Amino acid sequence: MPRPVGPQSRPARRIPRAASVLCALVVLLSGCAALERELDARKPTVEVEGLRLTGLDFGEARLQLDVRIDNPNPFEVSIAGLDYAVMVTGERLVSGEHRRPLEIPADGAETVGVPIRVRFDDVAAVLGGLGGRESVDYGVEAGVTVDMPVRGETRLPLRASGVLPVPQRPGLALAGVEIERLDASGARLVARIAVDNPNAFALALDGLDYALAVGGRDWASGRTEPDLVVPAGGEETVDLSLELDLAAIGAGAYRLLRGGGDADYRLRGEIAGALGERDLGRFTLGFDSSGRVTLER
Repeated sequence: MPRPVGPQSRPARRIPRAASVLCALVVLLSGCAALERELDARKPTVEVEGLRLTGLDFGEARLQLDVRIDNPNPFEVSIAGLDYAVMVTGERLVSGEHRRPLEIPADGAETVGVPIRVRFDDVAAVLGGLGGRESVDYGVEAGVTVDMPVRGETRLPLRASGVLPVPQRPGLALAGVEIERLDASGARLVARIAVDNPNAFALALDGLDYALAVGGRDWASGRTEPDLVVPAGGEETVDLSLELDLAAIGAGAYRLLRGGGDADYRLRGEIAGALGERDLGRFTLGFDSSGRVTLER
């Protein structure tokens, strides 16, 4: 009996196992790529909001790096920490970490202030000496580590640069001596001490300890507390009223004062005050100067 002619059912074709795994992998990878793009779009952004000088003395400079962190996500993002390195001429000068945990609110922003201390001895070591430099160019390389869902911890880099002022020691010299009174028992003098400020910022002086010798003999010593601001790149004088006991300092002083003219002097002591009119930092410096001074009648 002839077999009926018509459509016949075909057995189901089996997809090889390797192919099915490949298809699943393609779907997964395409999903991962989309997720990666979404994570990149949602990654917090960081920027330097400010890099400023907060303190200064003749030993170190104190800076603050202000970093703004913006979170575009509808959920909080954790900041694990911030690291930084200060660079001078490509050499690392100082580095550190700021590891205070911080939560950035959803669709919010926070500014983190990071204190940095730079010692001038370290700057001199990198540059081979400061050589009278008034300033040094520097850079800060930093990174904020954020803890993202799925991705985990991610470091977001940022850079900043600035100019670091290098304080120069003020110069002190005896500018002149005016003789107000002279007799056999003693003398009253006004000694004018010139204070030269070679810096690009003012110096506010409030303390001066001194010892003055003229013609090889000690004439006077003491302390004065001037309320004096020496402007940037300028010079001011401190007047010292001195009472001399001629019997104590010798007859040679009397002859020197009576004759007038020039004499050798040596001025030693300490000067105290603050850098900048907004008090960047206090200082106490020793000084020792010598030269010739005119005794005026």
